[in-house]
Amino acid sequence: MCSGKDGSSLALLGYYCAGWHVTVSFEGRGRFGESRLQNLLVTTIVMDRQSGHPAIQKIAY
Repeated sequence: MCSGKDGSSLALLGYYCAGWHVTVSFEGRGRFGESRLQNLLVTTIVMDRQSGHPAIQKIAY
């Protein structure tokens, strides 16, 4: 089963699933008050516990 942590004040989501650690951080690129879902820079870090090497993906919306 997957469990999630939500640090909304930091706009940071941490998920722990089946030996994988996924951290997704959101960086707002719009003015304050705009819909943050329309302008986000998403950085995803996936860490394999066995190898210890992270894979970093950046997706711009």
